Amino acid sequence: MKRLREEKSKKKNMSYSFKVRTGLMSAILVLSGTCFAYADTDPIAGINNLNKLISSIISAAGGLFLLWSAVQLGIAMKKHDPAATSEAFIGIAAGLVIACAPWVVNYIIGGN
Repeated sequence: MKRLREEKSKKKNMSYSFKVRTGLMSAILVLSGTCFAYADTDPIAGINNLNKLISSIISAAGGLFLLWSAVQLGIAMKKHDPAATSEAFIGIAAGLVIACAPWVVNYIIGGN
């Protein structure tokens, strides 16, 4: 009986940020879609499809992080908190880098 109470109290103490992160990761997995890797004639086609899938997932994660950081910036500006404002700007910059990473890598390796 005591063990059951402890488990219930642990569930109640689950932090809000953990729930948000879990929800975001679930949304990314659900909304990422599928990409079938058929290699009928070209053996590299399957690898290219996998590359496109991974690039799409990374771009989506960067976009979500960018949006989350923009919301954090709004909250920090409203509260007039300079530390949180600088963290939000750093998050926005990181989100832009993550969202644009597939295009940058594609440009570096000379793809089209």
